[in-house]
Amino acid sequence: MRVLALRRSLLMYESLKNLIEEMWPNGHDQFCTVISMLKQLEELKDMINLMILDSYGLEDKSNSILESKTLLRLMKYMPPPSKDYTTGLTAHTE
Repeated sequence: MRVLALRRSLLMYESLKNLIEEMWPNGHDQFCTVISMLKQLEELKDMINLMILDSYGLEDKSNSILESKTLLRLMKYMPPPSKDYTTGLTAHTE
């Protein structure tokens, strides 16, 4: 199971690396840094998921669960102007 998931992620990173080389023949350091970070985050995600599955007694189902892919989206939000800490959403009550 882990070998299959590792193989899939390596293929994904290889295709990203090939895209970088095609788009930027001289390299693109920031993009490569993001890819390295994504690899580490994916390993951390897998460890956390395994711990959660183990705590629920789902070790036998961990193969199929961990093989499923999730979307990791990077967002950059600017901080609010200083001392402008208004609440975006208020608490919901029925």
